[in-house]
Amino acid sequence: MLRKIKILATVIYQEFWEWNKNLTQLKSELLQYGDYLENGKYEWLIMSSSLIVVKHERIENIPATLQTTLTEFWEKPKDKNLNKRFIVKIRDLLATIRNVFRKNSTYLTISSNFHNENKDVNAQIALLRANGKILLFDIDKDLVYIKFAQNTSTNSNKFKQPEDQWDHTMMRQEIGRYFSLPIEKKILDSFYQQDLVHGFAFSDCSFSERLQIVKEICLSSSKMAENFMFKPKITAFDIMKEGFSLALLNVNQPEMLEYISSRQQAILMLSKSWKIIPSHCDLTAHNLTILDKHPVLLDLAPHKVGFLPPFFVPMCLIHSEVKEYDRLDLVEAFLDGKLDFEFSFLSGLEKNSFDKDMRIDLLLSETLALAATGNKISPQNIHYWFKPIFDLVKN
Repeated sequence: MLRKIKILATVIYQEFWEWNKNLTQLKSELLQYGDYLENGKYEWLIMSSSLIVVKHERIENIPATLQTTLTEFWEKPKDKNLNKRFIVKIRDLLATIRNVFRKNSTYLTISSNFHNENKDVNAQIALLRANGKILLFDIDKDLVYIKFAQNTSTNSNKFKQPEDQWDHTMMRQEIGRYFSLPIEKKILDSFYQQDLVHGFAFSDCSFSERLQIVKEICLSSSKMAENFMFKPKITAFDIMKEGFSLALLNVNQPEMLEYISSRQQAILMLSKSWKIIPSHCDLTAHNLTILDKHPVLLDLAPHKVGFLPPFFVPMCLIHSEVKEYDRLDLVEAFLDGKLDFEFSFLSGLEKNSFDKDMRIDLLLSETLALAATGNKISPQNIHYWFKPIFDLVKN
């Protein structure tokens, strides 16, 4: 009983005091960028302690890909199995109480020191995240302004090339030789200006369409691997070795830890033959839009590009489908061998020698690379990221 009281007190503190404190900070930051927003009344689309989104009242619809991302990624429960637990019920109740007090805060008024026609940036939609990332959408001019979040990982610098050799601009240019990217230029206050791509959400495509898109991404990665001649100081073996070290230290689920340990020798041996190429380190459904049936890569933040094995980018997309969107079809197709031709080439293996163990090894390698390079997951979250794959392996 005492333990439940302590949990209840903690949850109330988090859901009221900390929630309101973080939300207040985000609101304050939003108002600091008022000179970049069109003057007028804004509707709150999302108001939380980790994300706020506002839309000018004259704008009827937000971009389709943004709407899908907000609906599928930010508004869905993070773990469907938690819905019946005591703590989640309490959080839901407290959220309902919060909403009662927020009914009078449906709108926000932006009134800056400049007239709309005199502003260099005059956006009508703003998205701010607690990690520092900001997106400002100018629907009238089909432009989006992005201020990327800073990577706080202490591990990422281990595998970062010196900027005089490969900085963010060079990485983006090389990736852009093989993948479609929005046109981008850097402007004031650390913002990047990009063309707003009016594509379809990856999530809105059928299974066969998404499978074809994965194959196209594989082909682009293959072409880059064939043509990329620069040899970074780091190697795929270095990345995998670091990934296994972190996994063996941080995975505390005995069965998974035993499995990861059992694959160490085979993966390290394979990794000695893997090239590494400039890569998007967080290619997921919300960092991708589909234009004329072809993928356009989004959100190539400075901390989301790096040198990784050629199979990594499509593998990350497949893995994120099951982990972040609860869609099993692509990973099941991969495990059933429907992408053996593409991934055997990307990993330097013969197609007829590509079996289920090797397929799972690539999924594990992608997980370890994410943790080793500090992209997307921390070492403490290796178990969390790999769990849906491991559950499929056990079954």
